[in-house]
Amino acid sequence: MVKSDSLHSVSKKFEHFIKAGNAHSLHSPFLFDLYNKLVKSNLPLPEREVIQNLRKDLASNHTLIQKKDFGTGKNGEFKVSSMYKSGACDPISGKLLFNTRRNFPGKALELGTQLGVATAHLALADPENLLISIEACPETHHLAKQGLEERIGLGNLRLINDKVEAQLDALKAEKFSLIYFDANHSKEATLNYANALWSTRMNDSFWFFDDIHWSKGMTQAWEELKTWEGVRYSVDFGKMGLLGFREEMLPQHYRLRP
Repeated sequence: MVKSDSLHSVSKKFEHFIKAGNAHSLHSPFLFDLYNKLVKSNLPLPEREVIQNLRKDLASNHTLIQKKDFGTGKNGEFKVSSMYKSGACDPISGKLLFNTRRNFPGKALELGTQLGVATAHLALADPENLLISIEACPETHHLAKQGLEERIGLGNLRLINDKVEAQLDALKAEKFSLIYFDANHSKEATLNYANALWSTRMNDSFWFFDDIHWSKGMTQAWEELKTWEGVRYSVDFGKMGLLGFREEMLPQHYRLRP
């Protein structure tokens, strides 16, 4: 792969892009437009208030639930507030998910509902299209379902309580404009999920992977995914990574700290 020269920006904020691939499309209208839509745009006030209220509810909920973590194997009783503090979707990641689906609507899939914070961002962004979200832990699933019912209803949501692996065969027949991978954070599981769902992607699909630098294995998985044939661009947002598949683009890779 050809190394790029030192970058100059199209705008001052676009200097945050650090090129790691070839130099053809720094000035790509698509990528510059994507940057403006995903990073610079804030959530509309009505949706922001709904999500803030959901966050407040979770942060102040000290109920103990029996959590089964099929990824790490760390099972036991946990306070909802502690789970929220340590693992809920952060505002920056939430904004990226919301803005992507708001600007590029379509059927979406979330692997790992968790407490439903990312789910709320995705559901509110595109109320006209279905969002499927899968959570293996029964009590976590029940808690997320309650919160989402109270805050946004379930009109465009299908919440599934099952292991991701058990649902993959059924999902292969679908086409998704967006997939958010936030379930088992291991290299093997991440690559297996991506491989199993490869047929669901479209030219304009967006694949987000959470915690790409959480462990050595996750970073290795992210670096390997970027090399898969058919991946046309990637953006490393620090905590989360984005893969895109637009066939008309030459392979290119960016790092961006929003």
